[in-house]
Amino acid sequence: MKHEKYRDFSDGVYKVLDNHAEKTGERIPADVMIELTRLCSIKCTHCYIGDARWIRDPNEMTTQQVKDLLDLLAAKGTLWICFTGGEALMRKDFQEIWLYAKKSGFILTLFTNATLIDEKMADFLVEYPPFLIEVSIYGATEATYEKVSQVKGSYQRF
Repeated sequence: MKHEKYRDFSDGVYKVLDNHAEKTGERIPADVMIELTRLCSIKCTHCYIGDARWIRDPNEMTTQQVKDLLDLLAAKGTLWICFTGGEALMRKDFQEIWLYAKKSGFILTLFTNATLIDEKMADFLVEYPPFLIEVSIYGATEATYEKVSQVKGSYQRF
């Protein structure tokens, strides 16, 4: 899809949603970011989650709770979903959640540090592609990257 065509589509969607809100008083969440977990595979110096990224949140949504949220968002007319974390790929049920969202018709984005994208995950994402993947890059060299990530070997995994 050419950038100009997507921009036209996106602008058109927001115009329709604004008109809907104006006429009905109901706002539709067009795009939603879901933090699937605060767990992470690296320990970046700048992370807003801090030490909490090493402890599973006891209130983290279950697989079913995420699916229920996706059902609610689909019923409300949400188009775009972005999965993030911590590191979203830390969830053992990531693929199940991703497939559920994909089959629900959402336009999907993944925010990741890419350290957990192995051949199997790459094949999965090729088979069920996101609209967009945003990858955090913490340095152009191994030394710089690992000074920020604070995890030896993370540059090579990235």
